[in-house]
This record gives sequence, structure tokens and C-alpha cells, in this order.
Amino acid sequence: MRLLREAVCDIKAQMTSLAEHITKCNTRLDEYENKLIATEERLHVLEEKSVTINSLQNTITILREQQRSQAQASLRNEVEILGINEITNENPVHIALVISQKIGFPLNDADLDFAKRVGPLRRSKDDPSTGDSTGDQPRPLVVRFLRRHQRDEFLKVAKTKRKLTCSDIEIPGTPRFLYFNERLTHENRQLFRSARHRCKGSGFKYCWTKTGTVYIRKQDGKPAIAIKTMEDLLRHVNPID
Repeated sequence: MRLLREAVCDIKAQMTSLAEHITKCNTRLDEYENKLIATEERLHVLEEKSVTINSLQNTITILREQQRSQAQASLRNEVEILGINEITNENPVHIALVISQKIGFPLNDADLDFAKRVGPLRRSKDDPSTGDSTGDQPRPLVVRFLRRHQRDEFLKVAKTKRKLTCSDIEIPGTPRFLYFNERLTHENRQLFRSARHRCKGSGFKYCWTKTGTVYIRKQDGKPAIAIKTMEDLLRHVNPID
């Protein structure tokens, strides 16, 4: 009986110790469960925030595209003429009218909103037309038309006159060729410059702009590809080593 009582006491002690361990394990499991619930709640909040962030990023992208489109649309009536030497006390409107006569698309004052030089004065390190390393690089002359269709027709005619020079419009100085382009925003101008540079080294034959959008074409007969962002350019044109 004594041995039996001792054995029973040992069993009770072991059961008490086991119960304490089980209680501790349950406590830890409860803590882990609470932590897991809290973690799941935080993940749920983060997922909701991620969805919100993605939505906001898409909205920002759309707004930026709208802003770029609106900025370019505001220049829709303008033409940029490059290569006209700057002279003291020049009359930009008169120069624009003389050019219109020379290209065979005569205009008068009532057709123009304004004509002016744009951008800072630039110094050319090397003028390829004269070899003069100290000559001034003339700023572009911007001409804004009152009617869009007239600007389009003027630009269409002007682009056929590929050998028109300053001498032809009686502007003294370095004999430069004149180049006619539609006016682009700073961002689109940078994109156009990058597109031309990449196309030259990537086998693309054509790169041009139309209504403020940059287009590229691999070769004759291939479809034109619209390039609206730098990401579009990187996706369609291989990088240059």
C-alpha cells in the first residue's frame, strides 16, 4: 500500500507538471494566434494600400498624359523655323511674311497671331556651314497662325522647300539652310531627339512628328509606330551600345 501511494503521488506530480506544460503551450499558442491575426490584419491593410497606391499611380499617369497632350495642343497653331540669322532690330513678322512669299504660300498680317524668337542666345562651337568656331547660333523663329488649317498648309508647302537659305530671304550673315518644323513642347522635343538618335543606330529608316506625336517606321511598307513616351521608345527600338 505504501508503494502504491508513492506511485500514485508520483503520477499526480507528473500529471500536475504535464498540466502546467500544457497550460504554457496553450498560452503560447494563443499568443502566436493573436500575432498571426494581427499580421493578417496588417497584410490586409497593406494590400488595400497597395491597391490604392496603384490606382493613384494610374491616375497620375493619366493626368500627366492629359497635361502633355494639352501642352502640345496649345502649340498646335505654331511653326518653328530654324536657321534664320538674327540681325539687330529685326522684325520677326516681316521675316515670316517674306518667307511665305518665297515658298509660294503668301500670308498677310491678319493671318498671324505673332512671330518671335524663342529660347536663350546660343553660341556655336563649330558652325559646319562656315567653319567659323565663334559664330552665333540663331534662335528659332516661332510663328503662330490664327487658323490651324492655314498653319498645316504652310508647313506642308514649306517642307518641300529643302534648299531655302537666309540669302533667299535677304538675311545677311552665315548662309544657313532653313528648316521648318511643327512646334513641340520641351518634353516632346527631347523625345524626338532621342528617337532620331536611336533610329539611326537601330535600323529604323524614318522618324518624324505629326500633330505633336513622334512616329518611327522600320522601312517602306512597314506600319508607323507612335512613340508617346520614353518607355515606348525603349520598347520598340533596341538600345545603342
